[in-house]
Amino acid sequence: MNLKDLILAFAVVVYCLFGGPIITAQDSSELHILASNLSRPAISELIPMFEKIYKIKVKVQYANNPILKQQIESGVKFDAVIIEPQMLAELAKAGFVDKNSIADLAKAGMALVSKEGSPHVDIGSVESFKKVLLSARSIAYTADGHSGAVFLRTLEQLGLRDEMKPKLVPVVGRLSTLDVAQGRAEYTAFPGVGIGPGLRIAGMFPEEIQTYIGISGGVSPHAVEPASARRLLEYLQSDSARVLFQSQGYRLLALTQAAVPIEKEPMHRLKFENEFVRLFDVLVPVGRTTQYHVHLYDGVSVRLSNTQIADESIAGKRELIDVTYAEATFGARSSPLTHRVVNTGKNDFRNIFIEILPQQECDCRPSVSNPFGRPHDPDR
Repeated sequence: MNLKDLILAFAVVVYCLFGGPIITAQDSSELHILASNLSRPAISELIPMFEKIYKIKVKVQYANNPILKQQIESGVKFDAVIIEPQMLAELAKAGFVDKNSIADLAKAGMALVSKEGSPHVDIGSVESFKKVLLSARSIAYTADGHSGAVFLRTLEQLGLRDEMKPKLVPVVGRLSTLDVAQGRAEYTAFPGVGIGPGLRIAGMFPEEIQTYIGISGGVSPHAVEPASARRLLEYLQSDSARVLFQSQGYRLLALTQAAVPIEKEPMHRLKFENEFVRLFDVLVPVGRTTQYHVHLYDGVSVRLSNTQIADESIAGKRELIDVTYAEATFGARSSPLTHRVVNTGKNDFRNIFIEILPQQECDCRPSVSNPFGRPHDPDR
């Protein structure tokens, strides 16, 4: 028996001892997604792309952030939600969202929006911004939305809330941009994305008083299709999705994640260890992603499922890999490898990884009967 056969045979024994892979075919049931109106310009374009790529039907219900939160707290059923980050954190704390599924996607700054063709205004500084506000005939804002609350706080910060009160047009149940387009207000305070036809951004709020409203996603702990919901969130963090978010005027969030040692990565379960090797039983369910983790030493991987994965380095390099059952590969480490694995396939990714530890000087050899165990000591 050659070395590859020996490794494969050993991996299969461990595999049988610790349980086989869970092979799950992708269910074609419809995903139910709740999404904020702030996310709509990007999400409405990304969802059809996701459906085409993954053959998963998605139904999206849009509403303002506070309304979405109220709906979830009142018991509405959903698979995933895309909402303002602080609200998402509160929902996770209350058990309405799986805290381990949270993904930060993008953010949008507040802008002053006017009708297309209206005179140019300078709001590049705080003082010029205050002058435009005070000279405006009327300013609409979403009274039942997060952006409306942000605008009122901004007026408070500027010391203008009482003075501006007669000019404010609270809007409930629709986008405040419609009031500007239809002539009911001269301006609206609105996130600078997806403003619609017949309108233009007069200017973004000055950076000193700017508030960015975030967009984050999370999966319901009671999701009917949790794997597909997680896959959607992974897609919304992909390079192509980030490009689309940016093209719509959103600001991207830095995708930073601290790397952990391989033994601390939750989907790499350490099953066996001696002074020669460490053996990990790796299970990455459909649509899930490991944490960034560090490989210090050479190792052998034995695939125990048929699927597809994306190997993503912490530097941003991404490689799609077709995984074949019983395939064995050897990874040499000239330097530490920091990466994460995304299961982009239709089956769970199962892998036995045998890490080869650096050898230290010793006059002991493993016994023939126990080639992977500690050296046999007849006095024990």
